[in-house]
This record gives sequence, structure tokens and C-alpha cells, in this order.
Amino acid sequence: MPALAHGPEGPLHQAATRVIEAAAALDERHESVLNAVQRAQRLLEGTGHGEVGRAQVSYALLRTALPDLGDGLAQQDRAYSQLVESLSAYRRLCPRLSLLNTRAIRATGRARRRGPTGTTTGPSPGSAGW
Repeated sequence: MPALAHGPEGPLHQAATRVIEAAAALDERHESVLNAVQRAQRLLEGTGHGEVGRAQVSYALLRTALPDLGDGLAQQDRAYSQLVESLSAYRRLCPRLSLLNTRAIRATGRARRRGPTGTTTGPSPGSAGW
């Protein structure tokens, strides 16, 4: 993210860091949920193949695996919400930075176009060359 180049004390840098951390947390939670689903799937494979004796064991184990899956989904949901909040905060800062940069660029451009007598040497802000 370009915002990371602004230095660790800057608000845009801090917001970008929070986005990266939230994305990593969501990725970790997603991986955890996938692992829980795969465990549950393995527990049910015997039932799918008609192995009745194994099915009873699978259902008992599945009853203990489902709460883990539910917890993982809840954590994934919280991580997703955190990512959305972090992105929103980052986006709120971007227009401010963009506006400040635009003003600074325009001010620098006007200063460069002024000759030694203070006259404008380039196109005016309202012209096609601006």
C-alpha cells in the first residue's frame, strides 16, 4: 500500500497497517474455518459410504466438531467486520490526503509558472493546458 511510505507516525500509515493486520486476521480465521469443515467432512465420509458402525462414531464426533465450526465462523465474521471498519477508516483518510496533495501540487505549479516579476509564464488554471 502506498500509504505505508508516509511514515509510521502518520494517520494514513497507521490506517493502512490496521487494514493489513485485519486482512491477515481474516485470512487466518478463514483457514481455521476451512480446517474445521474438512474435519467434519472426514467424519461424515463413512456415513456417505454406508458404513453404519462408523456413522454412529462420526455423528458423536461431529457433535463435538460443530461447536468448533460455529465458533470459527463467529470469529471469521468478527474479523470480516474489523476489516470492513479498517478499510472504511482508510478510505475516509484518502480523500483528505488526496485533497491536500492536490492543493500542494497546484500551489507548487503556480509558483513554478510565475516569472521573476510575478507574472504567469504558463497556462492559467482555467485554460486547456491546466
